[in-house]
Amino acid sequence: MKSAIDDGVWPRFSTEGPSALDELLGLLNQTKALSDYQLEQGQGAQLRALVEHSVEHSAYFHERMMAAGLTGAEMSSEEALSRLPVLTRHEMQSNEATMRCRWVPESHLPLSESGTSGSTGEPVVVVRTARNFPFSSAFTLREHRWQQRDAKGTLAVLRAHFPETAQILRNWGAPVGLLEKTGQAHTLRSNRPVGEQAD
Repeated sequence: MKSAIDDGVWPRFSTEGPSALDELLGLLNQTKALSDYQLEQGQGAQLRALVEHSVEHSAYFHERMMAAGLTGAEMSSEEALSRLPVLTRHEMQSNEATMRCRWVPESHLPLSESGTSGSTGEPVVVVRTARNFPFSSAFTLREHRWQQRDAKGTLAVLRAHFPETAQILRNWGAPVGLLEKTGQAHTLRSNRPVGEQAD
């Protein structure tokens, strides 16, 4: 079985080897110089491929598109996107089994689950493909660079899934630690009292 999203459409990059992250960061940096039209064309092509795959392999997404009177080929315009209803957390929770694609291209494997902390009282679990991780890492790195954070300094991170007690790690870990030497990282669960977080 062959899919339009098998190798990705835009931006097309290698997912193999240690240089893949640098390559993707370079491609993302190039998008700053693109016109709105060029961005829309690239994003539209990728969105069409993803939607066409999802319509074919996800029963829930197929029904959503039919109900909105849309086809995958149309899904590259702002007008078409506005006709697709917003997907709520409740809908995701209630339709998890039929929402997932029955088939995923081999180049996107392995799959892994990722969940939200449920800060609104509605935690959501989604399945991520292996192609998601380079993008997630590249976006994280780009955000660190935009904020001009000194990787040799100390990073403090609050997350809902961390242990109750503070942890001191030798470095920032992935993705920053994959490309440069970093300082320590301090982690703490986000539900701890504000005074403890400040300390």
